[in-house]
Amino acid sequence: MESSSSLVMFVLLMCSINSSYPYSYSVFMRKDAAHEVLRVHKRANYFLEEIRPGNLERECNEEKCSFEEAKEIFHSQEKTMEFWFNYKGLNPCTTNPCKNGGVCKIRRYNYFCICPPKFGGDNCEK
Repeated sequence: MESSSSLVMFVLLMCSINSSYPYSYSVFMRKDAAHEVLRVHKRANYFLEEIRPGNLERECNEEKCSFEEAKEIFHSQEKTMEFWFNYKGLNPCTTNPCKNGGVCKIRRYNYFCICPPKFGGDNCEK
C-alpha cells in the first residue's frame, strides 16, 4: 500500500512541476509544418527528367542512383549487374580471381572466368 501511495505522490508532483513550467512543448506539429516535412523538393526541370530516357551521367554520377534507375539505363540484367557491382564497390572481379590470363565476368551476384585454351576450372587454375 505504501508503494502505491508513493507512486501517486510522485505522479502528482510531476504533474504540478510540468504545469508550472513556463515552456511547454508539444509532441505534435501544426498541420502546415507537418506537411512541410513530407514535401519533396523537386528540381526546376523535374518534369523533363520524368520523360527523358535514363542517362548514366545524370542519374548516377551527378546524383546517387538506385538499382532501378541503373536498370532503366542499361536495359540488360547482365550490364546492369556489372555496373552495379562497380558502382557500389562490390565487384568480385577487381581482385582478378581468374588465373592464367582468364577474363573475369559477372553473372548475377557472382563471377565466372572465361579461360584461355588449355586451362579450365572455376578460376582457370587447371
